[in-house]
Amino acid sequence: MENYKKNLDLMLNSDKALYLNTFRAIFGTLLFMCIGAILTTLRHSEMLAVAQPESPGALAMLDMAAIVMFALAITVALSSLTITVAEDNKQKFAAQSEKYGKEIENLKILLKTRLDKLGPRI
Repeated sequence: MENYKKNLDLMLNSDKALYLNTFRAIFGTLLFMCIGAILTTLRHSEMLAVAQPESPGALAMLDMAAIVMFALAITVALSSLTITVAEDNKQKFAAQSEKYGKEIENLKILLKTRLDKLGPRI
């Protein structure tokens, strides 16, 4: 189980996962936008208006369904934006903290060598 968590963490910290999440978000947004466009096209098609002129409620439902699909597209786009930015920032933070950790270790070694050169103090 611990090995699985380690592999999952490595996968989430890789660029591949970031790109896959971005692709999934773009694909989801486009899917909802296309469904909304299809519903809007159906609503304004003359064939549908001629077939059921006595039920304007059905046409209004198509309008509402199109609005819901566009709202879902916006929601997916905004949520994926925050996820993508968070993943990217997490990777950058990990790289920076590793770099600073190495610098701190080098400075500790340098300080120790200089203190050893000075000798014991009274």
